[in-house]
Amino acid sequence: MTIPYPDDEYLLLIGRFAYAVTYLEGAVLGDLSRHAAVLPLELTVDALAGKSTGLIAGTIRDHVRKVPDSAVAAWLAAGAEHLAAAATLRNPVLHARPATIDGQQRLRHWKLGARRQAAEAYPITTEVLAAGIAEIERRRAELERLRP
Repeated sequence: MTIPYPDDEYLLLIGRFAYAVTYLEGAVLGDLSRHAAVLPLELTVDALAGKSTGLIAGTIRDHVRKVPDSAVAAWLAAGAEHLAAAATLRNPVLHARPATIDGQQRLRHWKLGARRQAAEAYPITTEVLAAGIAEIERRRAELERLRP
């Protein structure tokens, strides 16, 4: 039995969404070496590259106050904010499960309820993916404007 894949348009949106998140991560990580002289060891590429999007954001937040260059610190703080937002958008998509919704293969995310309550389920629609891509692209452009 073969896997019942969603249509190509939906798969393309999932791929673009995932790529947009990793592009935003790369925008932050890729510039760190240019600022190595003013960064603490906790904010080097070696220290951050293996972490998840949310952990990168949290690590930057925890150590950005150690950066003496105000322009670099402001850019890093914004990077942390944008990465945290991207993680919030990404996690429901990447932790969703396949489902048949209105006769189509789609992803469905289950948000766990409080103890003894049912999980809340919602579909990851093409609109959700397109809005997520647009939001990440907006954040990437904003981060680029702050780049020292």
